[in-house]
Amino acid sequence: MTPPLALAARRKQHAGKKGGPSPNPKGRPRKDSMFADVKRLFEDALKQKVSLTRNSRHVTLTKLEVGFEQLANQFAKGDRHARRDVFTYSEQLGIDLTGKAEALKETLAPNHQEILDAYLARQRSSDERLKDERVIAPIDLLDNDADEVR
Repeated sequence: MTPPLALAARRKQHAGKKGGPSPNPKGRPRKDSMFADVKRLFEDALKQKVSLTRNSRHVTLTKLEVGFEQLANQFAKGDRHARRDVFTYSEQLGIDLTGKAEALKETLAPNHQEILDAYLARQRSSDERLKDERVIAPIDLLDNDADEVR
């Protein structure tokens, strides 16, 4: 069996670094991030102007505009990947593809609003009546022992 003093001496040997100032106070230098450079390059590439001929007229558009037009054309042809992208972009940008929101605005006349208000008033009153109705237990099920102190 190892004597206790020998164990204590071994622990001190393997205790590790003593306290004091760090030899590298700023830490390990970080690698240069390419994210900012790549983002800037991508934005610059999408903002570049391109000259096109449409209906025998020269038109200048950005690459981003041309790309979205191509996406719309692929969507119209039935490309499933373009369909997925169009629905994703429209959801993220808040674009109503169905046109139902505009149709609802046009069809809701002032007299329709009055009908909706009357319906909501009836629903609210029926909800209030349901809240006021309480279920009371029969007398023989009531706990009479609660009043007595043991």
